[in-house]
Amino acid sequence: MQKTREFLIIGFATLALTGTAFGAADTKEERGVEVFAEPVMNDADRISAAFQISRSNPELGNSWVEISIHAPPPGARDSAGEARIIKKHIPGLKYDFGKREIVLDQNGHSPIVCAKLVKRSFLFITRDAIETTGNCNLSASLAPGTQDDGFEISRTVVGKVVLTVSDGK
Repeated sequence: MQKTREFLIIGFATLALTGTAFGAADTKEERGVEVFAEPVMNDADRISAAFQISRSNPELGNSWVEISIHAPPPGARDSAGEARIIKKHIPGLKYDFGKREIVLDQNGHSPIVCAKLVKRSFLFITRDAIETTGNCNLSASLAPGTQDDGFEISRTVVGKVVLTVSDGK
């Protein structure tokens, strides 16, 4: 009887440590897609990316990734300056007007909810805001690079945005 009890304790401890007992295994699968990778302004200091929808005609179901590249003018404060806005369409990314969700529908995979349109209130003002669900991560970065125009090679800054989708299973 003692041997059986020790065997069961060791067996359950092994299953718990490996994460396979009772569906505790992490079966989360991630896929990354490069949304944007281009040389940007050499003085660019910030890049960001966010999901967006058509605010004027949301019933059309249009959705995209909006990339903002900020470069302050020479001698200006960090908050000054203008941002260059780039819209990038991702195949399968759409806005579900009825559910108020931005959904990524890729072939061979079940639809993934990337973001939701939620109501935000401050004092007497209510507005719609896009809130990500964590299933679709947009990571934006700036890195030094080179650009060859066929005559000379010059140093530049390369902006990059990657969409990482997790099935969340």
